[in-house]
Amino acid sequence: MQILVVNGGSSSIKFKVFDRGGSGHEEVMGGLLEKIGLSMSTLNVEKNGKKEVFEFPVKTVEEGFATVFKLFTEEDNKKKYGIDKVVAIGHRVVHGLNYSDSVLIDDQVYKVLEDNLDIAPLHNPAALAGIKKAKENFQGLPNVAVFDTSFHQTMPKTAYLYPISLDYFKKYKIRRYGFHGISHQYISYSLVEYLSEDINSFNAITCHLGNGCSMAAIKNGQSIDTTMGFTPLEGLMMGTRSGSIDPAIISYLCQKEGKTVEDVTTELNKKSGLLTIGGSNDMRDIEAKISKDDSNARLAFDMFTSRIKKQIGAYVALLDGDVDALIFSGGIGENDVKSRARICEGLDFCGFEINLDENAERKKGIHKIGPKVYIVPTNEELQICKETIRLSNVY
Repeated sequence: MQILVVNGGSSSIKFKVFDRGGSGHEEVMGGLLEKIGLSMSTLNVEKNGKKEVFEFPVKTVEEGFATVFKLFTEEDNKKKYGIDKVVAIGHRVVHGLNYSDSVLIDDQVYKVLEDNLDIAPLHNPAALAGIKKAKENFQGLPNVAVFDTSFHQTMPKTAYLYPISLDYFKKYKIRRYGFHGISHQYISYSLVEYLSEDINSFNAITCHLGNGCSMAAIKNGQSIDTTMGFTPLEGLMMGTRSGSIDPAIISYLCQKEGKTVEDVTTELNKKSGLLTIGGSNDMRDIEAKISKDDSNARLAFDMFTSRIKKQIGAYVALLDGDVDALIFSGGIGENDVKSRARICEGLDFCGFEINLDENAERKKGIHKIGPKVYIVPTNEELQICKETIRLSNVY
C-alpha cells in the first residue's frame, strides 16, 4: 500500500511515494518537476538511489500535475518504478484558513478553499490545481489536504489577532495564521518521540530556518505563537523576504519612488532579506563572501542571526522560562554550523549553551548539540503521509 504526497507551487511540483511496511513509512520514490512556465522544464525522478532527468516544456502548473500523475497512471511507468499500489493522495496546502486539522477533501472543502483564494493568491491556486488533477487521474481514491496553517490554530486570540479594527477580522478574516506548521509539528513531535517524553507536557521553541524562516512557541505540545502572520512575509528576516518592518514604509516608498503597493510588496517578498543586504539568498554564499571580508555579507549574517536570537528571548518569556528544547530545522537550521553558534551565543542563562564540537559534527537524524538544544531534520512529506493515512483510513 502506497501513499502519494504532492507539494505544488506556481513553478515547481515536489512529490514523494511512501510505502508503509513493518518498519514504518519507507520512502520508495521521489521527484521534482521544476521550471514550469519556462521554455524548458526539468523532471527529476529518484528511485532506489538512481536518478533520472527528463527535459520538456511544461507551460502551466495544471499541465505540470498532469505530467507528474502520468507516472502513476500509465502502466509502463507503474511497472518501471514499482508504484502500482497508490491508495491515497496527500496534498500540502499552504493556507488552510480556519481549518484546525487536516481534512478529507470533498466538494465542500474544495469550494471553501476556492472561494477564499483572495486570502492566499500566491499559494493555494497551485494546490487546488493538484487536487483537481488528482481527482481526475485517481478516481475513487481519497485525497487529503494537510495545511501549513492548521498546527497554529491553537494560538489564543492574544496571539492571532492584530491590534487593528476587529471589523477587518470579521469581514476579511485578517488575523495571524502562521505557516510552516507541518514542519513545526513534525520536528516537535519527532523530538518528543526520540526523548520518550509526553507531548502534552512538552514545551519548545522551534526554528524552521531556510529560504523561508519561521519560529514557533510550543506549550504542552501546542503552538501558542508563531512569527509568520496573515502571510508568510511577516516575522524573521529570510532569504528574499524582509520579514517584519514598519508598515508605514510601504506608503512612504510609494510616495517617494512612484511605486505601487504591489511593486513594494513584490520587492519585500522577492528582493529583500539576505539577498538585498548580503548579495545572495543562500547562506553558503553569504558565508563565502564573509571569508573574503565582504562587509555587506557580514551585516546580512548579523542581522539574520540577531533577529532569531531576539525572538528566542521573547519566546522564553512567553513560555514563562519553562522550555524543554530549542530545536533547529530547515536548510540553514540543520546544516549551518556558524548560524547556530551565533544564535546561541550568550543564551547560556536560558539553558541554551551549545557544545561547539557537537555543533560542528554532521550527523544523520536527531542530533543533540547542547543540554536543551537539538537539530531535528524536518520531513514535511512524511508528516503529510501520516496525516493522509490517519484521515483516509486506507490501512
